[in-house]
Amino acid sequence: MTDRPSGITKRGSLIIAGSGIASVCHITLETVSCMETTDKIFYLVTDPITEAYIQEKNNNTFNLCKYYDKTKQRYQSYVEMAEVMLREVRTGCKVLGIFYGHPGFFATPAHRALTLARAEGYAAKMLAGISSFDYMLSDLEFEPALYGCTIHEATDLLARDRRLDPSAHNIILQIAAAGVTTLEDEPENSKLQLLVTHLERDFGLDHKVILYSGAVFPLSSTAMVVYTIENLRNAQVAEGISSSSSLYIPPRDIPPINPSMSDQLQLHDYALPLLGTPPVWEGSRFINPITYGPVERRFVAELDQHVVPGSHRTLHASPAMRRFTIELALNRTTQCEYHKDPVAVVESVPNLTDRERSALKLAHAGAISLVMSRTSHEEPTEEQLAAVFESEGDNVLGEPMYSAAF
Repeated sequence: MTDRPSGITKRGSLIIAGSGIASVCHITLETVSCMETTDKIFYLVTDPITEAYIQEKNNNTFNLCKYYDKTKQRYQSYVEMAEVMLREVRTGCKVLGIFYGHPGFFATPAHRALTLARAEGYAAKMLAGISSFDYMLSDLEFEPALYGCTIHEATDLLARDRRLDPSAHNIILQIAAAGVTTLEDEPENSKLQLLVTHLERDFGLDHKVILYSGAVFPLSSTAMVVYTIENLRNAQVAEGISSSSSLYIPPRDIPPINPSMSDQLQLHDYALPLLGTPPVWEGSRFINPITYGPVERRFVAELDQHVVPGSHRTLHASPAMRRFTIELALNRTTQCEYHKDPVAVVESVPNLTDRERSALKLAHAGAISLVMSRTSHEEPTEEQLAAVFESEGDNVLGEPMYSAAF
């Protein structure tokens, strides 16, 4: 479904989706479903394979790259990209905008189009996608939940004179485009040294960083090169920095665990390993070593004696229930029909059990989950389904709910 302001009903709609970074393989099933059913696709992607895939999925497509020009301000291009999508929405079309990476991550035209469409009363929604940050996590294998993680765009970092946190993971994106406002300037890395000076202030000359560029084409390789911050001043290193380059700066000063707070949190010996071992460099990765210590050896020794707890829920859904819920997850037309009238849609689905049909008519995630996945073969009673519905009333499937706590 798309977010529609209450009381406003206009025919056009806008969905913004992402193509990921690596060619085609990062595109989600949800996005593929939208490609096949939308009226028109506008796309801004970085490789011809993804472009070919988009054109295979829909006969009505438009390449937004046409609005880039070396002599044009980037922001002008972004405004134009948003506007051509909005013009199509205003004619009553279902429009899908596809942007490389995650569509909400460093995607100015996507945010602009989405916000304006919703303000004008059109249904509008952003779908999740795989961002350059996600790709970096899988390649560098660091755990952002340990020590914390900050993400900065290079120009914003410098313009606001932000301080980087030496105790956390720091990521700087679009480092080649720092201070760049037109495509003509991009290859020059003209403001790179301002960024290096900024890093020297917060981390020093000798701190190691990783210059990262994720692979896009099939069979191409990801680049992960370790430099010191001082190395980044080298002209040859600077020449190798491109529009796809990002910088990962690992923590320099990891604070120790506070004993008093550890006691208050009741972090016993079995919980402390979850906070990580001291990280070390292993090739081009800065990771927490994994070992078999006394705690781990004990857990492994007990593994074969594990007994599945009685509270474990197993999938018991009928074939009809499995097929319908999968279709409901992927098919936006089915979603719209179900949200409008769940009873009518469910009555048209053959071979459901009576309890499955009842749960689906409630349009309640808790009830549907209970009838599909349970602790025994016996289906829940109507009373149990009703109890879940009453106790989790805010878990009803439908449009996103927004509220203020003050």
